[in-house]
Amino acid sequence: MSDKATLETVIRDIYDARMRGDVDGILRLMADDVQFSIAGCGASSSIPCQVEGAKAFRGVVQELIATFQFSNRRVLNQMIDGDRAVVHWRAQVKVPKSGAEAETELVDLLTFEGGKVRSFREFADTALAKRLLA
Repeated sequence: MSDKATLETVIRDIYDARMRGDVDGILRLMADDVQFSIAGCGASSSIPCQVEGAKAFRGVVQELIATFQFSNRRVLNQMIDGDRAVVHWRAQVKVPKSGAEAETELVDLLTFEGGKVRSFREFADTALAKRLLA
């Protein structure tokens, strides 16, 4: 288990890399066997997904970064307990292809192992994402 200050730094660095569109920066902070998912109903939206491993995760992150640009990110609440963290955040999201944008809130559940993210589960407004992509 890593100390709280280390995990806070890893969390900040993940989101900073995401805001910059830095895929390699994000991957450096993930375990090789990272499990990533976006929760939701696949029958209602193409956004929900689940992948395991750095290679599959890279593909998803590249697609997400190309599809959704975030700005004005603000952490509303962050809790770290042992090797787990919850981050509730708000940001402006834009789809560059269409120019559609909106403010949204997300909640991420992270589990750490050896100072890296082992599991990352995101809860996002998939209905809003679907509307922005339409």
